[in-house]
Amino acid sequence: METPSENTPKTREEEIEFFASLFFTKKEIMIIVDGSDDPILRGRLKSEAELRESVFALAKAGSGPAQQAALNYIKEMKIKELDEEADD
Repeated sequence: METPSENTPKTREEEIEFFASLFFTKKEIMIIVDGSDDPILRGRLKSEAELRESVFALAKAGSGPAQQAALNYIKEMKIKELDEEADD
């Protein structure tokens, strides 16, 4: 997986941790890392990862709008994970 980060994950575990740090759900992480029968979905998630990485970098640098966007990603992930657990 290519990421815009200079700290490109080297192992599968590092890759999983990287996407977890961007607050993707477990299901989304597995789609990105292990692939999917739907290459469109995988491509969209990989592109979203690039965007999220930028948002989180700006948020950490003190950007108020980016901090709000980051909090929204976190809330969204928590809701999605609860929904995924309920579906299992």
